[in-house]
Amino acid sequence: NDELSQAFGYSPTEVTIDIGNAFAVRPQIKAEYFITEKFTVRTSLNYVFTNPRVTVATPNGVVSDRWNASNVSLAIGVGFYPFRK
Repeated sequence: NDELSQAFGYSPTEVTIDIGNAFAVRPQIKAEYFITEKFTVRTSLNYVFTNPRVTVATPNGVVSDRWNASNVSLAIGVGFYPFRK
């Protein structure tokens, strides 16, 4: 909010931003491979789908639209099971 005056050329009290609630879906695929009995390699692929409605109001007018905030992420890591026999 401190940078609204620079972005729109108005004081922060003249610009309002409203972000509505949105439904989100997050399907995920995970895989794990045991290298030894105690060490693993892990990977996961995630997709987040969400489209919130964003409304920006300035003295020049109001703009309301759905923003695509969807994203994909890939994670790779290692696992260690110290107490596994």
